[in-house]
Amino acid sequence: MESAIPQQIRAELGQILSNLVLGDNDIRRSSAEKVLNDKWLATQPEILLLALAEFSRQSPDAHMRAFAAILLRRLIFRPPLHPATRGNLETILLAALKEERDQSALKGVTETICELAVGSFERKRPFPELLNTASQLANSGDPMHRESAFRIFTNVPHLLWDQNPQQVVAVLESALKSTEPVSVRHAALKACAVYLSSNDPGLQSQTVGLMYPVLVQRPSAVDATATPTLANPGLPQFVWPPTGTPTPIEEEEALIERRYAALEFMVSLTETRPGIFRTPILPGDDGQGTTGGEILGGENSVQTAWVSTLVRACLKGMGEVIEEEGNATQVAWEECEDPSAIDEDFGYPQVFEGTLDRAAVALGGRALLPVAFRDIPAMLGSPEWGVRHAGLMAIAAVAEGTYQVLELEVGKVVELVVPMFADPHPRVRFAACQCIGQLCTDMQEIFQQKYTKEILSCLIPAMDAPEARVHCHAAKAIINFCCGVEADELAPYLDDIVNRLLRLLGSSPRRYVQEQALTTLAMVADASADKFQVYYPSIMPLLMQALRSPATPETHVLHCKAMECAGLIGIAVGRETFQHDATELIKVLLQLQEQPSTDDDNTPMYLQQTWSKICQALGDAFEPYLQYVMPPLFKSASVKPDINVVDDNDEVATRDGFDVLDLDDGQHVEIRTSVLEEKSAAFDALLAHASTLGAKFGQYIRPTLELALPNLKFYFSENVREVSALLIPTLVMSGNSTGVISPEELNAIFLQVTRAIQPEGDAGFLGSLCKCLADSLLVVGRQAIVQPLVNEISVACKAQLAALASRRDMRARRLKRGPEWEEDKEDMLLLQELEDAALDEMGRLLTFLDSSHQQYAALINSITQSQGIPSSLTMSPSSNSSYLFVAGILAQCMLVLSQDAEPKPRDPILKYTPSKGWAVVMGSLYALTALACVTWFFRHRGRYMFAIIIGAGFYSIGLFLRIMYAGDPTNVGKYAVMNLIILLSPCGFIAGVYMLLSRLAYHLDAVDLLAINARKLTKIFVISDVGDGWWIDCNSKSQHTEPREQGELKLIRDVESHGLTVMQVFLGGLVAQLISFLVYTVVFALFIHRVYKYRREEWDNRPQGFRNHWLALVWMMAISCLFIIIRSVYRAVESAEGREGNLASHELYFYILDTIALWIAITYLTGYTGKPKKESIPMSSDSVNV
Repeated sequence: MESAIPQQIRAELGQILSNLVLGDNDIRRSSAEKVLNDKWLATQPEILLLALAEFSRQSPDAHMRAFAAILLRRLIFRPPLHPATRGNLETILLAALKEERDQSALKGVTETICELAVGSFERKRPFPELLNTASQLANSGDPMHRESAFRIFTNVPHLLWDQNPQQVVAVLESALKSTEPVSVRHAALKACAVYLSSNDPGLQSQTVGLMYPVLVQRPSAVDATATPTLANPGLPQFVWPPTGTPTPIEEEEALIERRYAALEFMVSLTETRPGIFRTPILPGDDGQGTTGGEILGGENSVQTAWVSTLVRACLKGMGEVIEEEGNATQVAWEECEDPSAIDEDFGYPQVFEGTLDRAAVALGGRALLPVAFRDIPAMLGSPEWGVRHAGLMAIAAVAEGTYQVLELEVGKVVELVVPMFADPHPRVRFAACQCIGQLCTDMQEIFQQKYTKEILSCLIPAMDAPEARVHCHAAKAIINFCCGVEADELAPYLDDIVNRLLRLLGSSPRRYVQEQALTTLAMVADASADKFQVYYPSIMPLLMQALRSPATPETHVLHCKAMECAGLIGIAVGRETFQHDATELIKVLLQLQEQPSTDDDNTPMYLQQTWSKICQALGDAFEPYLQYVMPPLFKSASVKPDINVVDDNDEVATRDGFDVLDLDDGQHVEIRTSVLEEKSAAFDALLAHASTLGAKFGQYIRPTLELALPNLKFYFSENVREVSALLIPTLVMSGNSTGVISPEELNAIFLQVTRAIQPEGDAGFLGSLCKCLADSLLVVGRQAIVQPLVNEISVACKAQLAALASRRDMRARRLKRGPEWEEDKEDMLLLQELEDAALDEMGRLLTFLDSSHQQYAALINSITQSQGIPSSLTMSPSSNSSYLFVAGILAQCMLVLSQDAEPKPRDPILKYTPSKGWAVVMGSLYALTALACVTWFFRHRGRYMFAIIIGAGFYSIGLFLRIMYAGDPTNVGKYAVMNLIILLSPCGFIAGVYMLLSRLAYHLDAVDLLAINARKLTKIFVISDVGDGWWIDCNSKSQHTEPREQGELKLIRDVESHGLTVMQVFLGGLVAQLISFLVYTVVFALFIHRVYKYRREEWDNRPQGFRNHWLALVWMMAISCLFIIIRSVYRAVESAEGREGNLASHELYFYILDTIALWIAITYLTGYTGKPKKESIPMSSDSVNV
């Protein structure tokens, strides 16, 4: 091919490249870079690119060809390319790809052509020649060319998307054959992974054939516990060949790498699709897997085999501590001066602990804990210290992911861990401290409140241990304990804790022990508050002494810890005690602040945090010192993020102080975390100063606002954004009270916040923004808000509501699409909770702007009608019924309150005036019942209790509304809301009873004895009851008032056109509701009869007596059904008699047959005192998974 570049230019550029490649002279290299950038890239970029392409193909030196290709890849899209230039580049590079024989140069050309192809696809430019060339290379006789073809398929998956799946699978599968070189198979494996993960889900059924050749690339191992394999009787070919396949003897390092790779495969698959391993898969008669069985799938299930293999491999690996001869490892561990050194440096294989932690988070407690705790107790009793150490570290590792189940048995865990503090081996005692500390963090408050004595009786003596690593870690665990304990509970132990910490601080020769003692003292002071005053005189002089010690690299951390401790102690003891030493402390800190610091010195950040704590302790008295504190604080808050874009083909390794983020285009962004931490800490300090000083913050209000407003969009740090949102209303309040900010400036500030709301995609931060704006507007009052701002807020809210509708609809459609999305339900529920919180804040904002709700209702209605916001995702029956129930009541109340005032009838709507005394008594009774149910809910996590809480809470509101109605008995609006709530609230009680039957069936493993599918039972009856209740309410309103709304007139005309009266339809709704519950009662009775007939062993086996047996719950449910039927019959008879009837005209019947009957129906839930254990009564969420 004839060159398109003149020979003179080729020679000049060749010399420049030679100078860059050699790099043996910095001056020559920098000169070449300058010429390349200034002369060629700036003025003749296309000639430069074409020349580089030709050098990558035609240069006689392979190293020069590789370098030219790499440089071309970096520059290829920097200038806009003319179509002719792009075509020439494609032709030259494709030719180089076919002709290249040097491995390094071929890799460079391959990566460059991938970069060109990806950029072309992003710019909607086709590159069909690449697919033809790659297909030819995939069938080449040269292994290097075959490897290059699969590299292209990996980096440019678009090439395969529109191709015939069978043909693609055939090409990839042929490259995975054992006859291919390892490099080719490795490249093909990567191409398979990208193709399978990025392909259209609709084509996955046609490409699943790739899975088997992918998974059998590694042979099975001999030891199934150390090298995990799936002991699967039903699907023997699922992962690896059957066990027992002989493998060659490998070197120890290769064996370890293989174990790690197998573990990574298993835990990655578990994390990606945890639902597979939570749902039992049992081997059927034909050898194929079938879904069903016990909660954990039984001993023969694929699920149990997988989880058991993974967990036991981790436990076994954690116990294989490598010790050097002569106890050298133990000595090195004890003498280590760096407390941050990981245990892996001392023979502990930490990768197994990390894998167990990931598995616990993915699987949850119900699937993992039974398997883990089959082995952990035995491990703690092992004669080998490494195994005992592993057992404790395993408990700490699984705590985070399984705490909801683990907390039910935390007493047994404490019984296992506490004796280990007396273990003769120091590393076991170290692990015991780690275990207790982790449990305090993961089960915060619950663990500390229940087992304060047991925990501190271990940790306090452990601070006297002779080994520095042990007593330092015990002091560290005290910090975790203090994070969830009340000051009164900590007070009896303060003497022992503080005295030991002071001893460590004063007598320990190790610097890291002194630093830990200071940190722990600070946290103890923070947790004990004013109870720490008695220790202040003895501690503060020690802190001042530490701060006055010479500043050296060795004392740097000690200084930081001492100032942090001084600030927290100042807050704890209060201004009156602290102010005597505050002046001297401030002088010392100012001296430290004036000393020069390096980039990696975090003293300035500690100083800023300490200044904010001193400010909080002193209050207004700190104002004179702002002139010294604020300049460096503003400097830190203004710092820009240090960001580097790392090329996707370079090896990306996380450097100390850096985080790496993956971008959608395959590139990586490296961010200096120390800069983000400095900025985040500065914003925290600004908030502390502004909120503490209020109007005294004066001259610093404007510059702080100038920082906070743009940082609402600082996407690199969530904390900076959140603190900015908190800062703005604080500064607005101070600025408005002092006159620092004018009304025009206030509206400009509000406008900036509003414009940040509209594009915000993070539901959590959207709520923070709405709260920020609402709090700020409340400061200035509605009258100060200009109309253009109101219009902007309405536009922003409407845009967010439309986006919310779209996202919820998309999630609902995903759930309906298939079971592969089932495991994402928890994440979707969490996201929905964040959205609900944001909607609450948005509602508060709109209510402030329009107190009559008319604009708010119109905005909601327009979005609902145009977007079709789904009321809830199809999650669980409890969440659906509760959400619909609440949404229905709130929507009806909003509708009634937003209507124009209706003319009052001449006579009261009810034939009696409600008694205010009875309303107060019964409303209070229901409110207390709701609170008791809330307590029960947080104790036992019974999700069905949420429906009971809602029902009792709203019913109490309905009763209290009778007080308001009694003062105005002709008010239609008050009657409508009161009657609506009282009629619909019992749906919550009934929903709870429905859900209990499903839970009972699952608990007894007797879902097959239910006449209706257990998963649909609650939904069927709740929808029926809510529908009947809604119909009843609509008609109850019409029978007492003159209908004025077009919808009501149409409803009545439709009813009367069929020869019915509104009264008859109302009665029909009540009867339908009664029939619905009677059907449920029959289903309930039939289920109990079948259990008695077919499961007599469950019926008769009562080792803990009747009260703790599930039959006690059955009797309670039966009583509840009886009283709900009494109430339903009363309502139907009352309606049949009419408004003039005996029941409707006497209030006593309402309270006896409706209010008290319903209260008795739900009191068993709060009055029952038996413990809801899995082996007894299934009332908590953790006892059974519905």
